[in-house]
Amino acid sequence: MFTTLGVVSTLGAHHRKLARRIGDMPVLHWVLRRLSEAQQLDGLVLLTGKDAQSESILGLVPPDVAVYPSARPDLLGRLDALLAHMPSQAVVLVPADTPFVDPALVDRLVTEAAEHPECDYICYAGADGRPLDPETVGLFGQWVRAEVLRRLHQRLTASEDRQHPIRYLLSHSGVYVLRLLTLPRPVRAQELRLRMQWAEDWEHLQAIYEALGPDQLDWAHIVQLLEDQPEIRRQMAQLNRKEAVSSAASPE
Repeated sequence: MFTTLGVVSTLGAHHRKLARRIGDMPVLHWVLRRLSEAQQLDGLVLLTGKDAQSESILGLVPPDVAVYPSARPDLLGRLDALLAHMPSQAVVLVPADTPFVDPALVDRLVTEAAEHPECDYICYAGADGRPLDPETVGLFGQWVRAEVLRRLHQRLTASEDRQHPIRYLLSHSGVYVLRLLTLPRPVRAQELRLRMQWAEDWEHLQAIYEALGPDQLDWAHIVQLLEDQPEIRRQMAQLNRKEAVSSAASPE
């Protein structure tokens, strides 16, 4: 059994997006390579589907990275199947479209979990003390106890909850033991967006890479760079609002 398994999920990500290149590597390579540098993870696996879109993504995966394909339609179902195949006490979930995920921030999640065994969920908070969304911020994952994921799989039936189980967990903070960590340099969640969803996101990621190069893409350098780029922060805030409106308008 693993203690902590790093899980990169491709759910909702398309081949065209994950194949776009930042520097000399596709986006998916960046995510997997950076997460493989985390010292506190016992294993790393790409969690994907069995449809044609998912199968096309497999050509982007380095040969030394494990892949677990699941035919289940939602994230909870796929995680349940994965944990039956690769038992682990906990997972760190990372979206496949966040190429600047920082292994040091991932390691801190696992270290905190070891020091606070009562926790069910660990992530980071922004300057306002609220949980940061890893899918939007794109700098870290979220640590979740495997037993909690199994219970959620058995309990949740609504498709929205099954696709976004962490949102459900955070909305029921009285039931679960949550721990939010403070970044040494506070960030304003509404002005930070390092995922690759829209065309403008791609432009921002490319601009950051060109400014910092491949060797300074840690979270501290990225945040410091953005502090001096108010126009990019303004655009990121607009994209975050656009995505929030789009999500609210989407049916379950």
